[in-house]
Parts: sequence; C-alpha cells; structure tokens
Amino acid sequence: MKNRCVFRTNDLPTARAAMQAAHQAGIDDDDIGLLARKDIQKLSRPGQRLHNRNDFYPALWRGALWGGIGGLVLGLIAGLLIPASGFPLEGAIATCVIGAIAGGCMSAVAGAGIADPVDRRFKSEIDSGHILVVVDVPEDQLTRVEASVTHVGAVRLPFETPTVAT
Repeated sequence: MKNRCVFRTNDLPTARAAMQAAHQAGIDDDDIGLLARKDIQKLSRPGQRLHNRNDFYPALWRGALWGGIGGLVLGLIAGLLIPASGFPLEGAIATCVIGAIAGGCMSAVAGAGIADPVDRRFKSEIDSGHILVVVDVPEDQLTRVEASVTHVGAVRLPFETPTVAT
C-alpha cells in the first residue's frame, strides 16, 4: 500500500531537486509527479511526469471495478432465475465484462470533469505560484523519503491518502 504525499516548493529548481531526492530515496519515477500552474508546467523539462489534474484514471478503475461486480451479480442472478438459458456461467462472465466496460467508460467520462483531490485542496498554493511535488510512497519508506525531500527545501503539506490501484 502506498500513500500519496504532497510537498510544496517555491521554484522549479527546488521542485526538480525534490523529485530527484525522492527518486534517490528509492521511489520510482512513475510515482513522482509535479503539479503547478499551467504556465510553470510548460517550463518543466520534456518527459518530466506531470501529476494528473483530473480524476479520470481513479474514476475509470473504480467504475470498472464496481461495474464488473454489478454485472457479475446480475449475471449470476439472471442465470439462477432463468435456468433454461443454458449458459449461467458464460452469461455471468459476459455481464461482468459488459458491466466493467460500461462502468469504467461512464465513470472515466465523469471523472475527467472533476479536479484531482490534490489540485482541489491546494488550489490556492498552485495559483500563488508554488510548485507541488506529489509522491506515492510505500508506508515503510515514508520517513526516509520525507527526510530526503524536505532536506532539499521542500515543505510537506498536510495531505496523505492511500493511492488507487497501487
């Protein structure tokens, strides 16, 4: 299980140093992101991972999970209520897949319009020009990563939540 932690920096060089410190502390590049005003994000180096600004991917996974579960339950119930159908297991699997696809698509579309929780909570920090470094940290490495990232000048903000699909 990983926790999402947020660190505030005042400029891009400090943000880059914080990202490098997190990486050197053992965090994968895929688990380190940058969140800033759009004009500041344009200055970041090409290929640098930017933190998602919306809830698209978490909503996609939640929708697929719950749609799949709902489809499976409905398929099993239909298979029991209509035993003459001759394919209760295949029908349940088909409704599970259909439910996962439908739930994932609908949730992703809805999630694309919702700002990411970090973006919502620290909007004033971002709007004032601060750069946030978002790190997904395994629980057993939290103390070490925090010490490394704060050592280069980043300030830990009061935000910690389990990450989705890690």
